[in-house]
Amino acid sequence: MSAIYIVTSGDYSDYRIEGVFSNKEDAQFFADTITENSYYIGEIEKWELDAYNRQGINELCYWDFEYYPHKDEWKGKFHTPRSHWRGNPVNKVTKERQGVGIIYYVTTRGTTREEAQKIANEKIMMFIAKEK
Repeated sequence: MSAIYIVTSGDYSDYRIEGVFSNKEDAQFFADTITENSYYIGEIEKWELDAYNRQGINELCYWDFEYYPHKDEWKGKFHTPRSHWRGNPVNKVTKERQGVGIIYYVTTRGTTREEAQKIANEKIMMFIAKEK
């Protein structure tokens, strides 16, 4: 199989692809250049072409989250298979006012609750930022 080398930098919402290379030497040179000349650390990811991780797809689980900002409280429900989730599109945030408080709802996917909740948190914060 053929492989490509992807040079990345950053973490979470700051994560980005800096370049894609057909050989490791060019990717390493570029990653080193990023590390030496910027705040970020250039990292290399090797990906096989025309391949995917079937096990990873099967491990992804759906989570329905509710976030109560006035209490700084999260509630999460695990759902698999796909037919059991709330029906909201994945990563779409909705908002509801309940009394004096607001509740944000989002369905995300992740291999663990922690991973899915980090994604949910990021999606909700982006939603709130766009509202202002």
